[in-house]
Amino acid sequence: MIKIYNTLTQKKEEFLPLAQGKVKIYNCGPTVYGYFHIGNARNFIVVDVIRRYLAFRGFEVILVQNVTDVDDKIINKARAEKQTPSAVGETFTKAYFEDLEALGVKLPDINPKATEHIKEMHDIIGLLIEKGAAYASEGDVYMDVSKVKDYGKLSHKNIEELQSGARIAVSEKKKSPLDFVLWKKDKGEGISWDSPWGKGRPGWHTECCVMSQKYLEHPFDIHSGGIDLVFPHHENEIAQVETATGKKLANYWVHNGHLNIGGEKMSKSLNNFLLARDILKKYNKNIIRFFLLSAHYRSPLDFTEENVSHAVNGFSELGNTLYRVAGILKKSLAEGGAADDNLAKKGKALEEKFVAAMDDDFNTALAIAALFDYANEIKNTIKKKEWNLNHANRGALKIAGEKLAAFSTVLGFKIDAESIPEEIEALALERETARNTKDWAKSDLIRKMVEEKGFAVEDNPKGQIIMRKIK
Repeated sequence: MIKIYNTLTQKKEEFLPLAQGKVKIYNCGPTVYGYFHIGNARNFIVVDVIRRYLAFRGFEVILVQNVTDVDDKIINKARAEKQTPSAVGETFTKAYFEDLEALGVKLPDINPKATEHIKEMHDIIGLLIEKGAAYASEGDVYMDVSKVKDYGKLSHKNIEELQSGARIAVSEKKKSPLDFVLWKKDKGEGISWDSPWGKGRPGWHTECCVMSQKYLEHPFDIHSGGIDLVFPHHENEIAQVETATGKKLANYWVHNGHLNIGGEKMSKSLNNFLLARDILKKYNKNIIRFFLLSAHYRSPLDFTEENVSHAVNGFSELGNTLYRVAGILKKSLAEGGAADDNLAKKGKALEEKFVAAMDDDFNTALAIAALFDYANEIKNTIKKKEWNLNHANRGALKIAGEKLAAFSTVLGFKIDAESIPEEIEALALERETARNTKDWAKSDLIRKMVEEKGFAVEDNPKGQIIMRKIK
């Protein structure tokens, strides 16, 4: 039984999809005014893993992740760089897809753009006005929050608290400081559309309402995003959809915690961010994924060199285990010897632990721990002097390696032990000859040569094993 923590109810709930065997997910995507940072990447990777795991559990999953390509930030970027807002949006939309793929994130099934859904936004705004829940004011259109039932139910705030904390002088156009904009009057910013209320552009909170309805229909199963989107963005989505249609927007609301740096939330507004594409120049995608999945998705996570170095070591151990398996499987078969069923038993335990962890609100930290336990069993098994590579044990070891790789893939890790280049294999053979003749100086020299080429040598009771250095 899969359980998901629902932000709306503030508790874990049994996951019951609306349609048997199918799951519909809407995840809030990027505002494309720059390259996304590693904090943004946490959300994309978390949702990627949720999607992968649900597919692993047999569900047919459809993921919609929008692109906000009209926004104040895009307009400001365009003005600063003397470009059109459309040109800025196109540039960074392309970069967004490039960076997703570089992180090993499976592209969403549908990537709708805000600018391609203006008509649908006109429709819901018009419906809200008809219902008396929105009003036009000097070319703008605002949502009248006082007409929204249970406003604040997602963020668990009440209107009185929100009003007392609001800046009363936000805009004289609004009836209340809590009212939020649905349509913005054109101010000659280089991007606008005709509308029943005059030329202008949509407010941010409306786009996800219409795109989730168009591609998934309300209600759908899971709406996800970063914790900072709970209020006001997701709260305002609920306000519009449920007021306009009387339908529930989504059944489960899933939000990942912040990625912090220097004790503060990583944010472009605080100028304390690290771009995902820059981090990818230093670490491979597996390391980044391992780091971001090493804590439960709802927990805050600190980006520090120490924490990333732990990820390097951790992922290296998983990857090197598969190199060990591949290396041992190349060795000559031993004559006779008893069969060892330990790996088969531990493989069953891995599956049970992994599924239990992921069923419990997608606990990737415990799922990774299960992978580690199994990797250690594999390593310790092949190091046993009494363990022989006979036919039975060879088959069991092959299955163990495949199982470790398969469960790792559910988390998006790509750790197949690639073939070792012929040059490195030749050096390894030369080193083995040197060791057999007790020419330790030559052996050490060759080891150093191998390491300089990005590989490592591990001496095992069954013979030396070559592994690629993981960074």
